[in-house]
Amino acid sequence: MSASIYEQQCNGERPHPHCASCDTTIDIARANPAVRDPSDIDHQDEAVDRHYWYHSTYLEDWPSEDSYRQDVTEMIEKSMLPHWQHQGMIDGKLSIALHLGTYGAAVENILRRRCNQDFDGRSYWLHQVEIRLEAADLYPAVRRELDGVIGDVPLSELVKHENSQAVRYVNTHESAGSISLAVARTVIARVRTIALPPPSTVLSASARAQKAVEAASAQLADAQRLRPDTTGIPDNKIPRSVHAVKLAERRGIIDPRLMEVAKKTENYENRHQEIWTELKNGLLDEYLVGVNAQVRSLFDGACQTVGNPHEFHEQVKGLAVLVCEPDSVVRAFEDAKWRKIGHVP
Repeated sequence: MSASIYEQQCNGERPHPHCASCDTTIDIARANPAVRDPSDIDHQDEAVDRHYWYHSTYLEDWPSEDSYRQDVTEMIEKSMLPHWQHQGMIDGKLSIALHLGTYGAAVENILRRRCNQDFDGRSYWLHQVEIRLEAADLYPAVRRELDGVIGDVPLSELVKHENSQAVRYVNTHESAGSISLAVARTVIARVRTIALPPPSTVLSASARAQKAVEAASAQLADAQRLRPDTTGIPDNKIPRSVHAVKLAERRGIIDPRLMEVAKKTENYENRHQEIWTELKNGLLDEYLVGVNAQVRSLFDGACQTVGNPHEFHEQVKGLAVLVCEPDSVVRAFEDAKWRKIGHVP
């Protein structure tokens, strides 16, 4: 199907196709969550609290209410909200359900956060969670994701589902199609935590990757010769692009030297970006063998090209082990101590 036909169908300008077997109209403009594995053990009500669940976050002592309250309070106080709304927002944040999922979903959540939300190089922690469900705690069906704002599901949503303490849903954001769990804190029995990546599981550097890193380092050093001489030009006057100089000329600021500086700056930055892009693609090809396109795309966005190529290489290896060596990462929990959270028999 061509992109133009797809667009017409999405806009209602063209009829949707029909199933060849049953002649049912196929609505391709609407995405519906589908369970990845119909035989997933979590379809069985009695199995939901018989295995470990996972949660990833930048809070080491999750699900500590005190730490979360402090974090939320600091975030809201720094926001643009008027002061009189602060307490209401804090109370709302403290009355949301907690999300648990598969190992894969927890790792993809980290990648998505690094890609879209977190730009301060913060550390992450992976929590292995044991839950305990009493009779009637679990909503007896796997459903769509619960209603909420940016993933924040109020505890009242659980109450609406037969006053449940845990509701299964099909995850459409991380490890799409896997089953995740929205829970009240009271069903979490105990938690153990590891830093990511665990020091014992970092991947060994491959010879090909090391060669790519050395080549990139040499190329970046060589690219320095492309940088313009800005001696005598105040920092706030140095143009970053030819377009900026042309705009200045329209305002009557004409300086032939600035155009020369702008052209050289663009050449340098383009070359700089080419080198980093080539290195990133090469390292991802080397370490993400067999990883699907969706996860690779998240991984690409999560890898921040800061520092030098050697530091970037370590960053890629640290993230790649989470995706490519899950068994090794999970084994690191064997040395972690359990923390009791809720009621434990």
